[in-house]
Amino acid sequence: MKYSIKYYILFCFLLMITGFLQAQTTDASGERRIALVIGNSDYLHGPLTNPVNDARSMARVLRNAGFEVILGENLSNKTEMKRLIRDFGFKLAKGGVGLFYYAGHGLQVEGFNFLVPVNAVINNEAEVEYEAVDAGFVIAQMEAAQNRLNIVILDACRNNPYARSFRSSKQGLSGMNAPTGTLIAYATAPGSVAIDGSGVNGLYTQELLAQINKPDLQIEDVFKNVRAQVVAKSNGLQTPWESSSLIGDFYFYPENVAIASSPTPAVVPAAIPAVTEKNEFVAEWKAKDNVFWLYINGIDISSETSSRTRGKNLLVTHSKTNSKFLLENFWNLRDGQLRSAKILERPVYSIQTKASGSNVQGNPLDRISALNRPSPYTPNTRIKVFWRATSDSKYFLLVNGIDISKDTRHKLVGDDLYVYHPQSGRLFFLKGFTYRRDNRNRKAIIVK
Repeated sequence: MKYSIKYYILFCFLLMITGFLQAQTTDASGERRIALVIGNSDYLHGPLTNPVNDARSMARVLRNAGFEVILGENLSNKTEMKRLIRDFGFKLAKGGVGLFYYAGHGLQVEGFNFLVPVNAVINNEAEVEYEAVDAGFVIAQMEAAQNRLNIVILDACRNNPYARSFRSSKQGLSGMNAPTGTLIAYATAPGSVAIDGSGVNGLYTQELLAQINKPDLQIEDVFKNVRAQVVAKSNGLQTPWESSSLIGDFYFYPENVAIASSPTPAVVPAAIPAVTEKNEFVAEWKAKDNVFWLYINGIDISSETSSRTRGKNLLVTHSKTNSKFLLENFWNLRDGQLRSAKILERPVYSIQTKASGSNVQGNPLDRISALNRPSPYTPNTRIKVFWRATSDSKYFLLVNGIDISKDTRHKLVGDDLYVYHPQSGRLFFLKGFTYRRDNRNRKAIIVK
Protein backbone atom coordinates (compact mmCIF):
# COMPACT_ATOMS: atom_id res chain seq x y z
CA MET A 1 0.00 0.00 0.00
CA LYS A 2 2.86 2.31 0.92
CA TYR A 3 4.48 1.76 -2.49
CA SER A 4 1.16 2.21 -4.30
CA ILE A 5 0.80 5.68 -2.79
CA LYS A 6 4.37 6.56 -3.80
CA TYR A 7 3.78 5.42 -7.37
CA TYR A 8 0.50 7.32 -7.51
CA ILE A 9 2.23 10.51 -6.35
CA LEU A 10 5.01 9.95 -8.90
CA PHE A 11 2.44 9.41 -11.64
CA CYS A 12 0.64 12.65 -10.73
CA PHE A 13 3.93 14.52 -10.72
CA LEU A 14 4.88 13.20 -14.17
CA LEU A 15 1.41 14.04 -15.45
CA MET A 16 1.79 17.58 -14.15
CA ILE A 17 5.23 17.97 -15.77
CA THR A 18 3.90 16.61 -19.08
CA GLY A 19 1.06 19.12 -19.01
CA PHE A 20 3.51 21.90 -18.26
CA LEU A 21 5.76 20.94 -21.18
CA GLN A 22 2.79 20.72 -23.52
CA ALA A 23 1.72 24.19 -22.43
CA GLN A 24 5.22 25.48 -23.14
CA THR A 25 5.29 24.05 -26.67
CA THR A 26 1.97 25.67 -27.54
CA ASP A 27 3.00 29.13 -26.28
CA ALA A 28 2.67 32.05 -28.76
CA SER A 29 2.07 30.61 -32.26
CA GLY A 30 2.14 26.99 -31.09
CA GLU A 31 4.34 25.77 -33.96
CA ARG A 32 7.91 26.02 -35.22
CA ARG A 33 8.85 28.93 -37.48
CA ILE A 34 11.82 28.63 -39.85
CA ALA A 35 13.00 31.35 -42.25
CA LEU A 36 15.71 31.58 -44.91
CA VAL A 37 16.64 35.20 -45.66
CA ILE A 38 19.02 36.07 -48.54
CA GLY A 39 20.27 39.51 -49.57
CA ASN A 40 22.55 39.97 -52.60
CA SER A 41 23.97 43.45 -53.26
CA ASP A 42 27.62 43.33 -54.39
CA TYR A 43 27.06 42.18 -57.99
CA LEU A 44 29.84 42.14 -60.56
CA HIS A 45 27.26 43.55 -62.96
CA GLY A 46 24.62 45.97 -61.70
CA PRO A 47 25.41 46.28 -57.95
CA LEU A 48 22.42 47.17 -55.78
CA THR A 49 22.15 49.48 -52.77
CA ASN A 50 19.65 47.90 -50.42
CA PRO A 51 19.32 44.08 -50.53
CA VAL A 52 21.86 43.24 -47.79
CA ASN A 53 20.38 45.91 -45.51
CA ASP A 54 16.91 44.61 -46.38
CA ALA A 55 17.93 41.06 -45.48
CA ARG A 56 19.45 42.09 -42.15
CA SER A 57 16.40 44.12 -41.21
CA MET A 58 14.10 41.26 -42.19
CA ALA A 59 16.17 38.76 -40.19
CA ARG A 60 15.90 40.91 -37.04
CA VAL A 61 12.14 41.37 -37.41
CA LEU A 62 11.53 37.67 -38.05
CA ARG A 63 13.63 36.62 -35.07
CA ASN A 64 11.56 38.94 -32.91
CA ALA A 65 8.45 37.22 -34.31
CA GLY A 66 9.71 33.80 -33.18
CA PHE A 67 11.41 32.56 -36.36
CA GLU A 68 14.64 30.60 -36.42
CA VAL A 69 16.48 32.52 -39.16
CA ILE A 70 19.13 31.31 -41.62
CA LEU A 71 20.75 34.44 -43.10
CA GLY A 72 22.80 34.56 -46.30
CA GLU A 73 24.49 37.71 -47.63
CA ASN A 74 26.15 38.31 -51.01
CA LEU A 75 26.11 34.63 -51.93
CA SER A 76 28.68 34.20 -54.66
CA ASN A 77 27.41 31.33 -56.82
CA LYS A 78 24.56 28.97 -57.62
CA THR A 79 26.04 26.10 -55.59
CA GLU A 80 26.25 28.22 -52.44
CA MET A 81 22.66 29.42 -52.80
CA LYS A 82 21.27 25.93 -53.44
CA ARG A 83 23.12 24.55 -50.42
CA LEU A 84 21.43 27.07 -48.12
CA ILE A 85 18.05 26.38 -49.71
CA ARG A 86 18.48 22.63 -49.20
CA ASP A 87 19.50 23.15 -45.55
CA PHE A 88 16.36 25.24 -45.15
CA GLY A 89 14.24 22.46 -46.66
CA PHE A 90 15.72 19.86 -44.29
CA LYS A 91 14.89 22.01 -41.25
CA LEU A 92 11.42 22.69 -42.54
CA ALA A 93 10.69 18.98 -42.98
CA LYS A 94 10.40 18.75 -39.16
CA GLY A 95 7.19 20.77 -39.42
CA GLY A 96 6.01 24.33 -38.77
CA VAL A 97 5.74 27.53 -40.79
CA GLY A 98 8.36 28.23 -43.48
CA LEU A 99 9.31 31.64 -44.86
CA PHE A 100 11.74 32.40 -47.69
CA TYR A 101 12.79 36.01 -48.33
CA TYR A 102 15.05 37.09 -51.19
CA ALA A 103 16.31 40.57 -52.07
CA GLY A 104 18.57 41.00 -55.08
CA HIS A 105 18.54 40.59 -58.84
CA GLY A 106 15.92 38.29 -60.34
CA LEU A 107 15.36 37.41 -64.00
CA GLN A 108 12.65 35.74 -66.02
CA VAL A 109 13.57 33.55 -68.99
CA GLU A 110 10.87 31.78 -70.99
CA GLY A 111 8.42 32.05 -68.11
CA PHE A 112 10.81 30.78 -65.41
CA ASN A 113 12.19 32.97 -62.62
CA PHE A 114 15.83 32.90 -61.56
CA LEU A 115 17.57 34.34 -58.48
CA VAL A 116 21.04 35.65 -59.29
CA PRO A 117 24.21 35.15 -57.17
CA VAL A 118 26.58 38.13 -56.96
CA ASN A 119 29.42 36.59 -59.01
CA ALA A 120 27.22 35.32 -61.84
CA VAL A 121 28.63 35.85 -65.33
CA ILE A 122 25.73 35.86 -67.78
CA ASN A 123 26.40 36.66 -71.43
CA ASN A 124 23.05 35.57 -72.84
CA GLU A 125 19.74 33.96 -71.88
CA ALA A 126 21.05 30.43 -72.48
CA GLU A 127 23.55 30.84 -69.61
CA VAL A 128 21.04 31.92 -66.96
CA GLU A 129 20.04 28.41 -65.83
CA TYR A 130 23.72 27.51 -65.32
CA GLU A 131 24.60 30.65 -63.31
CA ALA A 132 21.40 31.39 -61.35
CA VAL A 133 18.95 29.47 -59.14
CA ASP A 134 15.47 28.64 -60.42
CA ALA A 135 12.94 30.08 -57.95
CA GLY A 136 10.95 26.90 -58.50
CA PHE A 137 13.72 25.05 -56.65
CA VAL A 138 12.85 27.00 -53.47
CA ILE A 139 9.14 26.23 -53.80
CA ALA A 140 9.90 22.56 -54.48
CA GLN A 141 11.92 22.28 -51.25
CA MET A 142 9.13 23.90 -49.25
CA GLU A 143 6.42 21.79 -50.88
CA ALA A 144 8.40 18.58 -50.20
CA ALA A 145 8.57 19.45 -46.49
CA GLN A 146 4.77 18.99 -46.31
CA ASN A 147 4.42 21.51 -43.51
CA ARG A 148 1.25 23.49 -42.81
CA LEU A 149 2.08 26.87 -44.34
CA ASN A 150 4.80 28.48 -46.47
CA ILE A 151 5.51 32.10 -47.39
CA VAL A 152 7.77 33.16 -50.28
CA ILE A 153 8.72 36.85 -50.55
CA LEU A 154 10.62 38.00 -53.65
CA ASP A 155 11.95 41.56 -53.61
CA ALA A 156 13.77 40.80 -56.84
CA CYS A 157 11.93 42.67 -59.56
CA ARG A 158 14.64 45.25 -60.32
CA ASN A 159 16.15 46.25 -63.67
CA ASN A 160 17.85 43.39 -65.53
CA PRO A 161 21.59 44.26 -65.70
CA TYR A 162 22.04 41.77 -68.55
CA ALA A 163 19.13 43.05 -70.65
CA ARG A 164 21.29 44.25 -73.57
CA SER A 165 22.48 40.70 -74.27
CA PHE A 166 19.00 39.15 -73.98
CA ARG A 167 16.73 38.50 -76.94
CA SER A 168 13.64 39.04 -74.81
CA SER A 169 12.76 42.47 -73.48
CA LYS A 170 10.65 41.16 -70.56
CA GLN A 171 11.47 42.81 -67.22
CA GLY A 172 10.85 41.75 -63.63
CA LEU A 173 9.56 38.28 -62.75
CA SER A 174 6.80 36.14 -64.18
CA GLY A 175 3.84 34.92 -62.14
CA MET A 176 4.13 31.53 -60.42
CA ASN A 177 1.35 29.28 -59.17
CA ALA A 178 1.36 28.88 -55.40
CA PRO A 179 1.05 25.24 -54.23
CA THR A 180 -1.60 24.47 -51.61
CA GLY A 181 -0.78 26.15 -48.30
CA THR A 182 1.63 28.64 -49.90
CA LEU A 183 1.65 32.40 -50.44
CA ILE A 184 4.06 33.94 -52.98
CA ALA A 185 4.58 37.71 -52.67
CA TYR A 186 6.30 39.92 -55.23
CA ALA A 187 7.60 43.46 -54.73
CA THR A 188 5.66 44.45 -57.83
CA ALA A 189 3.31 42.94 -60.41
CA PRO A 190 4.64 40.30 -62.85
CA GLY A 191 6.57 41.83 -65.72
CA SER A 192 7.09 45.11 -63.85
CA VAL A 193 10.17 46.64 -62.23
CA ALA A 194 10.42 47.59 -58.54
CA ILE A 195 12.22 50.60 -57.07
CA ASP A 196 15.47 49.73 -55.30
CA GLY A 197 15.23 52.91 -53.20
CA SER A 198 17.77 55.40 -51.88
CA GLY A 199 17.25 54.89 -48.12
CA VAL A 200 18.42 52.14 -45.75
CA ASN A 201 15.76 49.76 -47.11
CA GLY A 202 13.99 49.38 -50.43
CA LEU A 203 10.46 50.74 -50.61
CA TYR A 204 8.71 47.35 -50.59
CA THR A 205 10.73 45.83 -47.74
CA GLN A 206 10.50 49.07 -45.75
CA GLU A 207 6.70 48.85 -45.76
CA LEU A 208 6.70 45.08 -45.21
CA LEU A 209 8.85 45.43 -42.07
CA ALA A 210 6.43 48.01 -40.67
CA GLN A 211 3.37 45.79 -41.26
CA ILE A 212 4.95 42.61 -39.86
CA ASN A 213 5.55 44.45 -36.59
CA LYS A 214 1.85 45.25 -36.17
CA PRO A 215 0.03 42.84 -33.80
CA ASP A 216 -3.12 40.90 -34.61
CA LEU A 217 -2.88 41.19 -38.42
CA GLN A 218 -3.70 38.18 -40.58
CA ILE A 219 -1.05 37.59 -43.22
CA GLU A 220 -3.43 38.57 -46.05
CA ASP A 221 -3.98 41.94 -44.33
CA VAL A 222 -0.23 42.41 -43.90
CA PHE A 223 0.35 42.26 -47.65
CA LYS A 224 -2.79 44.23 -48.48
CA ASN A 225 -1.54 47.06 -46.25
CA VAL A 226 1.91 46.86 -47.82
CA ARG A 227 0.38 47.17 -51.29
CA ALA A 228 -1.61 50.26 -50.31
CA GLN A 229 1.47 51.98 -48.84
CA VAL A 230 3.79 51.14 -51.74
CA VAL A 231 1.27 52.26 -54.37
CA ALA A 232 0.79 55.56 -52.52
CA LYS A 233 4.49 56.25 -51.92
CA SER A 234 5.53 55.32 -55.48
CA ASN A 235 2.75 57.47 -57.00
CA GLY A 236 1.28 54.37 -58.58
CA LEU A 237 4.52 53.27 -60.26
CA GLN A 238 4.85 50.09 -58.18
CA THR A 239 2.07 47.68 -57.21
CA PRO A 240 3.01 44.66 -55.05
CA TRP A 241 1.31 41.42 -55.99
CA GLU A 242 0.61 38.01 -54.40
CA SER A 243 -0.40 34.54 -55.45
CA SER A 244 -1.98 32.59 -52.62
CA SER A 245 -3.52 29.21 -51.88
CA LEU A 246 -3.31 29.45 -48.09
CA ILE A 247 -5.47 27.25 -45.92
CA GLY A 248 -6.02 28.51 -42.38
CA ASP A 249 -4.85 31.66 -40.63
CA PHE A 250 -1.40 33.00 -39.81
CA TYR A 251 -0.32 35.98 -37.68
CA PHE A 252 3.24 37.21 -37.29
CA TYR A 253 2.13 38.61 -33.93
CA PRO A 254 -1.13 37.26 -32.47
CA GLU A 255 -3.26 39.50 -30.29
CA ASN A 256 -1.35 40.85 -27.26
CA VAL A 257 -1.68 39.07 -23.93
CA ALA A 258 -3.14 41.25 -21.15
CA ILE A 259 -0.56 42.46 -18.64
CA ALA A 260 -1.36 41.80 -15.00
CA SER A 261 -0.87 44.55 -12.43
CA SER A 262 -1.19 44.97 -8.69
CA PRO A 263 -2.36 47.98 -6.66
CA THR A 264 0.27 47.21 -4.00
CA PRO A 265 2.71 50.14 -3.74
CA ALA A 266 6.28 49.54 -4.90
CA VAL A 267 8.89 48.70 -2.30
CA VAL A 268 11.69 51.19 -3.04
CA PRO A 269 14.67 51.56 -0.70
CA ALA A 270 16.24 54.94 0.09
CA ALA A 271 17.44 56.88 -2.94
CA ILE A 272 21.10 57.09 -3.90
CA PRO A 273 22.74 59.92 -5.89
CA ALA A 274 22.16 59.88 -9.65
CA VAL A 275 25.11 58.85 -11.80
CA THR A 276 27.05 61.74 -13.29
CA GLU A 277 27.14 61.66 -17.09
CA LYS A 278 29.93 62.78 -19.40
CA ASN A 279 30.12 62.99 -23.16
CA GLU A 280 32.21 59.84 -23.51
CA PHE A 281 31.40 57.25 -26.18
CA VAL A 282 32.41 53.62 -26.06
CA ALA A 283 31.63 51.72 -29.26
CA GLU A 284 31.63 47.92 -29.33
CA TRP A 285 30.41 45.29 -31.78
CA LYS A 286 29.86 41.58 -32.18
CA ALA A 287 28.74 39.50 -35.14
CA LYS A 288 27.41 36.01 -35.79
CA ASP A 289 26.07 34.44 -38.99
CA ASN A 290 26.62 37.74 -40.86
CA VAL A 291 24.39 39.69 -38.45
CA PHE A 292 26.13 42.41 -36.47
CA TRP A 293 25.26 44.20 -33.24
CA LEU A 294 26.69 47.68 -32.61
CA TYR A 295 26.64 48.94 -29.02
CA ILE A 296 27.18 52.54 -27.93
CA ASN A 297 27.84 52.61 -24.19
CA GLY A 298 26.14 49.23 -23.89
CA ILE A 299 23.04 50.13 -25.92
CA ASP A 300 22.32 48.20 -29.13
CA ILE A 301 21.68 50.65 -31.99
CA SER A 302 22.04 48.12 -34.86
CA SER A 303 18.43 48.45 -35.99
CA GLU A 304 18.98 52.18 -36.63
CA THR A 305 22.05 51.73 -38.85
CA SER A 306 23.05 51.04 -42.43
CA SER A 307 26.29 49.35 -43.47
CA ARG A 308 28.68 48.90 -46.38
CA THR A 309 31.55 46.48 -46.93
CA ARG A 310 35.08 47.92 -47.06
CA GLY A 311 37.29 44.95 -47.93
CA LYS A 312 37.21 42.74 -44.82
CA ASN A 313 35.86 45.64 -42.76
CA LEU A 314 32.33 46.93 -42.30
CA LEU A 315 31.48 50.65 -42.29
CA VAL A 316 28.37 51.35 -40.20
CA THR A 317 26.44 54.63 -40.31
CA HIS A 318 24.00 55.76 -37.62
CA SER A 319 21.85 58.40 -39.31
CA LYS A 320 20.17 59.68 -36.14
CA THR A 321 23.47 60.98 -34.77
CA ASN A 322 25.36 61.54 -38.03
CA SER A 323 28.10 59.18 -36.86
CA LYS A 324 30.17 56.45 -38.53
CA PHE A 325 31.84 53.38 -37.03
CA LEU A 326 34.35 50.93 -38.47
CA LEU A 327 34.10 47.23 -37.61
CA GLU A 328 37.59 46.03 -38.49
CA ASN A 329 38.16 42.53 -39.92
CA PHE A 330 34.41 41.93 -39.75
CA TRP A 331 34.32 39.01 -42.19
CA ASN A 332 36.90 37.02 -40.22
CA LEU A 333 35.51 37.74 -36.75
CA ARG A 334 31.89 36.56 -36.81
CA ASP A 335 32.14 34.47 -33.65
CA GLY A 336 29.77 36.38 -31.37
CA GLN A 337 32.60 37.89 -29.29
CA LEU A 338 32.42 41.53 -28.16
CA ARG A 339 35.07 43.84 -29.66
CA SER A 340 35.90 47.53 -29.81
CA ALA A 341 34.70 49.54 -32.81
CA LYS A 342 36.43 52.60 -34.22
CA ILE A 343 34.49 55.86 -34.05
CA LEU A 344 35.17 57.68 -37.32
CA GLU A 345 32.81 60.59 -36.71
CA ARG A 346 31.62 61.78 -33.31
CA PRO A 347 27.84 61.77 -32.78
CA VAL A 348 26.23 65.20 -32.93
CA TYR A 349 24.40 64.53 -29.67
CA SER A 350 24.70 61.96 -26.93
CA ILE A 351 22.95 58.62 -27.45
CA GLN A 352 23.46 57.71 -23.82
CA THR A 353 26.52 58.57 -21.82
CA LYS A 354 28.60 56.23 -19.73
CA ALA A 355 29.30 56.79 -16.06
CA SER A 356 32.75 58.07 -15.15
CA GLY A 357 35.13 55.94 -13.10
CA SER A 358 34.48 57.93 -9.93
CA ASN A 359 30.85 56.77 -9.96
CA VAL A 360 31.42 53.13 -10.84
CA GLN A 361 30.28 52.07 -7.35
CA GLY A 362 26.96 53.82 -7.95
CA ASN A 363 26.29 52.18 -11.32
CA PRO A 364 26.82 48.39 -11.35
CA LEU A 365 26.17 48.26 -15.12
CA ASP A 366 29.72 49.47 -15.73
CA ARG A 367 31.13 46.37 -14.06
CA ILE A 368 28.99 43.87 -15.98
CA SER A 369 30.39 42.09 -19.05
CA ALA A 370 30.04 38.69 -20.68
CA LEU A 371 32.94 37.50 -18.51
CA ASN A 372 31.83 39.26 -15.34
CA ARG A 373 28.15 38.63 -14.72
CA PRO A 374 26.62 39.24 -11.28
CA SER A 375 26.00 36.07 -9.30
CA PRO A 376 23.89 34.57 -7.90
CA TYR A 377 20.48 35.54 -9.26
CA THR A 378 17.82 35.11 -6.59
CA PRO A 379 14.14 36.10 -6.56
CA ASN A 380 12.94 38.45 -3.84
CA THR A 381 9.67 37.10 -2.43
CA ARG A 382 8.67 40.48 -0.95
CA ILE A 383 8.81 42.31 -4.27
CA LYS A 384 6.92 41.13 -7.35
CA VAL A 385 8.85 42.19 -10.46
CA PHE A 386 7.67 41.61 -14.03
CA TRP A 387 8.92 42.80 -17.43
CA ARG A 388 7.74 42.89 -20.99
CA ALA A 389 9.29 44.22 -24.17
CA THR A 390 8.08 45.33 -27.58
CA SER A 391 9.49 44.32 -30.95
CA ASP A 392 11.38 47.63 -31.19
CA SER A 393 13.37 46.76 -28.02
CA LYS A 394 11.50 49.06 -25.63
CA TYR A 395 11.07 47.41 -22.25
CA PHE A 396 8.65 47.92 -19.37
CA LEU A 397 9.73 46.99 -15.85
CA LEU A 398 6.93 46.72 -13.27
CA VAL A 399 7.62 46.54 -9.52
CA ASN A 400 4.47 45.49 -7.69
CA GLY A 401 2.46 46.75 -10.65
CA ILE A 402 4.19 50.16 -10.95
CA ASP A 403 6.17 50.88 -14.12
CA ILE A 404 9.64 52.23 -13.23
CA SER A 405 11.14 51.90 -16.73
CA LYS A 406 11.59 55.63 -17.36
CA ASP A 407 13.81 55.92 -14.26
CA THR A 408 16.19 53.09 -15.20
CA ARG A 409 19.39 52.50 -17.13
CA HIS A 410 20.16 49.27 -18.95
CA LYS A 411 22.92 47.22 -20.55
CA LEU A 412 22.62 44.28 -22.96
CA VAL A 413 25.06 41.44 -22.24
CA GLY A 414 24.70 38.63 -24.76
CA ASP A 415 20.97 37.96 -25.02
CA ASP A 416 20.17 39.16 -21.49
CA LEU A 417 19.36 42.68 -20.29
CA TYR A 418 20.47 44.14 -16.98
CA VAL A 419 18.40 47.06 -15.71
CA TYR A 420 19.57 49.43 -12.98
CA HIS A 421 17.27 51.69 -10.96
CA PRO A 422 19.47 54.49 -9.48
CA GLN A 423 16.84 55.78 -7.05
CA SER A 424 16.67 52.45 -5.24
CA GLY A 425 20.04 50.95 -6.10
CA ARG A 426 18.28 47.84 -7.39
CA LEU A 427 19.68 45.78 -10.26
CA PHE A 428 17.28 43.61 -12.26
CA PHE A 429 17.95 40.71 -14.64
CA LEU A 430 15.79 40.22 -17.78
CA LYS A 431 16.75 36.79 -19.06
CA GLY A 432 16.67 36.10 -22.80
CA PHE A 433 15.63 39.67 -23.65
CA THR A 434 16.67 39.56 -27.33
CA TYR A 435 14.47 36.52 -27.98
CA ARG A 436 11.45 37.65 -25.96
CA ARG A 437 10.39 41.02 -27.35
CA ASP A 438 6.81 39.88 -27.90
CA ASN A 439 5.03 42.11 -25.36
CA ARG A 440 4.33 39.20 -23.02
CA ASN A 441 4.54 39.42 -19.24
CA ARG A 442 7.52 37.63 -17.62
CA LYS A 443 9.14 37.49 -14.21
CA ALA A 444 12.26 39.57 -13.69
CA ILE A 445 14.94 38.61 -11.19
CA ILE A 446 16.47 40.96 -8.63
CA VAL A 447 20.24 40.53 -8.56
CA LYS A 448 21.59 40.64 -5.01
